Amino acid sequence: MTGTVTARLDGSPQSIAAAHWAACEAALRRDSLHLVHADDWPTTAVVRLVSPDEQRR
Repeated sequence: MTGTVTARLDGSPQSIAAAHWAACEAALRRDSLHLVHADDWPTTAVVRLVSPDEQRR
């Protein structure tokens, strides 16, 4: 039975080391390798404030 080795990448030195380890481990086990890129999404919207004079235009 084959499995999957998964590592998360976020650009940090630790995640790159984890990806390297996961690749070596997957090769040793003859398993699939899945690398998952993680990125932060903004949690707040950017809203432009408009003065009452601009709103009337």
